[in-house]
Amino acid sequence: LCFHKDTKLKLKNGNFKTIKEINLGDILKNGDIIEGKVEVKNWNNDLDNIKEEFYSLPNGENKEDILVTGKHLIWLNDKWDYVKNHPLAKKTNTSSPFLYCLITNNHHISIGDYTFWDWEDTPDMVKHLN
Repeated sequence: LCFHKDTKLKLKNGNFKTIKEINLGDILKNGDIIEGKVEVKNWNNDLDNIKEEFYSLPNGENKEDILVTGKHLIWLNDKWDYVKNHPLAKKTNTSSPFLYCLITNNHHISIGDYTFWDWEDTPDMVKHLN
């Protein structure tokens, strides 16, 4: 799934943007080019019925925590796994009516110490899942 709107990303030029501020064509710190940005509704029927809460991971950009849904894929122990299975991930009480994700040219999103899969499902991603 996705990230909190205030998730910080570092660009190749050294500047920072939140995921909500990212534009098509921006280049992330590792050279990934933004080809798409997705904003997803995160509620059932009404705003009081939020679907996904966030997990927190330490050591994002500027050492800030990353807020990401537990079902988002992260590179862990030489394979793609869910954030909720990461040993440093902690479930929070934080939620948001909207979630954000990106599509990059190589389907990776590098944030702080981590590599996440982007919005696209590909055969490469699927072959690494259990």
